Amino acid sequence: MILTMRKECKVWAAEMEEIAGHSLVGPKGSVSAQRLADYLYKTCLLKPQYHDGKITTNVEALQRIVKGNVPSTADTREQRKSCVEYAQAVVERVLRIRDQSKQCSLLATGLENNRMRCTYVVGGTESFRFSSSGTHTGRGTNLQNIDKRLRHVFIPDPGFTMVQMDQERAESMVVAYVSRDGAYIEAHLKGNTHVTVARLLWPDEEWNGQDVHDRALAAHSLAANKIGRHTMYYLAKRCQHGLNYLLTPHGMARELGLTVKESERVYTAYFEAFPGIKEWHAKVIEELKRTGKILYPGGYSREFFGRLGDRATHREAISSVPQSIVAWTNHIVWARMYKQLDGPDLQVLGHGHDSVLFQVRESKFGRPLRADLGDVKELTHVPWTIHG
Repeated sequence: MILTMRKECKVWAAEMEEIAGHSLVGPKGSVSAQRLADYLYKTCLLKPQYHDGKITTNVEALQRIVKGNVPSTADTREQRKSCVEYAQAVVERVLRIRDQSKQCSLLATGLENNRMRCTYVVGGTESFRFSSSGTHTGRGTNLQNIDKRLRHVFIPDPGFTMVQMDQERAESMVVAYVSRDGAYIEAHLKGNTHVTVARLLWPDEEWNGQDVHDRALAAHSLAANKIGRHTMYYLAKRCQHGLNYLLTPHGMARELGLTVKESERVYTAYFEAFPGIKEWHAKVIEELKRTGKILYPGGYSREFFGRLGDRATHREAISSVPQSIVAWTNHIVWARMYKQLDGPDLQVLGHGHDSVLFQVRESKFGRPLRADLGDVKELTHVPWTIHG
């Protein structure tokens, strides 16, 4: 598999060289940041992107180029369009190569006792999530962000089945309850939330109120092609995440490839449907400005050291509330399972940001597995008092 992935990287590198007219690969076999910067900013005359005061070709800069948010300063309109298109074609391949190289590194990571291992860092993030990295032996890797394409290489022990439980729609559900928005709560309790939001944002479609029909419509409707390259289902999901965390119409247009006019319409429709979310934003910002910290459900708090009037600090504070609750819920379930169930018939294997991975003995739990998995379901119930 590694050989196949490396061959694909070579194909993309050759295509990139043909587009650019010269090789952008450095002596070590990876894309040269300097050569790439020269091509993008000197040959294609794109507006230079900076990070910490220096010209950069980091992921954020390249994603802006792919989305068409970085203009060229070439002389004519045709030249500017051509430069942007050539730059986008090169950058798309650079991103593929970088991503594929990371996956190859993961596959080449050494095993310990026939296990891929990692170290969880309890205080590794400000959002109370765990982070993960290699072990003290120099082996292992970050096991919390395994690409879906590679998950099939991880297999259970003989006689076991691997199971992953995650907190579906957990962050948006927390937003619904902390904002006390009745309509948004109902959207989570009745059917598919993303379909419900799609109905609200694009009311002229032929919805019939049935999730199965409307999910298919949201995924294939022609209206989706009029507003960008994404389906309405994808846009509804991304809009929720962004607007729940203080994304502006201009930011939405930039992130999702919508026009500013369409983004403004979506923004207005969303907060007309769920006004409690905007009111919650205002309360969090007011508390932050007044105290410099946020009090979370459960009684713990976090102090913020950024500029209290800065929008980036506001966004960080707002997003930290649902993210922290989801993180703590995951920690509690993970610890319960490890302490109470881990043994010869059930073994806890991993901790995701919002999921727990474990394997169960088929002779104990049956094949196919029973839906409730016995005692596991009881341990996943973690009550939170949001307003009390």
